[in-house]
Amino acid sequence: MRRGFSLIEVMFASGVAAIGLLTLLGALLSVKRASLKTAESERAAALADQIVERTVREVARRDKEAFWAGGDDATWTAGQEGDFRYEVTSRQILARNGSALGFSTGASDNNLRRIYVKVWWWSAQASSRHGYGQLQVSTSRLINRIRIGD
Repeated sequence: MRRGFSLIEVMFASGVAAIGLLTLLGALLSVKRASLKTAESERAAALADQIVERTVREVARRDKEAFWAGGDDATWTAGQEGDFRYEVTSRQILARNGSALGFSTGASDNNLRRIYVKVWWWSAQASSRHGYGQLQVSTSRLINRIRIGD
């Protein structure tokens, strides 16, 4: 006598298989989203490093006095490259007593500044950024007026 599966057994097995497949699909989508975020973060970090180097070269070539005399946290430059937006600011480095830190040449009270670069982006697809909001990468570099050829 041959015995088959009852309808309830087939439905239960199908339900268990569907739950397993949906769990696996959700995990794969999470991995894909995380890898996309990592790739974008790496691209943004590389761009931030390039912007720091470019800013140092620009300060060494032109607008020297404007940069060194600029106020703290004022935007030096801002722009967009591809999907990424960026902003460059700088801050004067002070000693613990609040006085200017650095070797004075007479042209400026302070010859040390820290360049801050913030790069941020939105993914092109709204579904891929769900739960992430605005994404950003930041970097900074301490520069010395004497070292960059002033």
